[in-house]
Amino acid sequence: MKKICLTVMLLAFVNLINAQITILDENGNVIEDGSVFVFNTVDENDNVDNPESKLNYQIQNNTSSEIGVKAAMVEIIGSDGSNVQFCMGDCLFNVTESSVVPVAYSFPIGANATQSVGVYLWNFNDSSDYISYKFKVYQTDSFGNESGTPIHITYVYNANASVSDVNLQKLGVQVN
Repeated sequence: MKKICLTVMLLAFVNLINAQITILDENGNVIEDGSVFVFNTVDENDNVDNPESKLNYQIQNNTSSEIGVKAAMVEIIGSDGSNVQFCMGDCLFNVTESSVVPVAYSFPIGANATQSVGVYLWNFNDSSDYISYKFKVYQTDSFGNESGTPIHITYVYNANASVSDVNLQKLGVQVN
């Protein structure tokens, strides 16, 4: 009986950790782990706050306490990491596969709050027809270390794509 109770408590704890943050697109739709967004332009557009090639996202804190979060670049394909803005409070303008934002602190999100200001990835590097940036967003503990389950997002610049800002997962395509 003790083993069953311990197992149930452990599963409940794991589910609690996994559900502490939710990533949303700029329209409030949930971005699932492994989502891929494809852009066919690096253009800024006339609207500086919403360029066509900018992936804005929101981080929702699902707890009753303030939490800290960070984002880390996991993989870069087709680019040297220049001419990109990787932002979460702080912005990096050149990234590597080990880049983390914010650099010196965890990005605070209030209890039951959603943060969207200053949280985005924007590629304006057109040195290749295909560039991919895979990054993860994760909660941090009080020491700034990763905790819980991260959410992975892939930003793709494909100059030959016919439609801008496509979420493949919403179209029923699973990318591994």
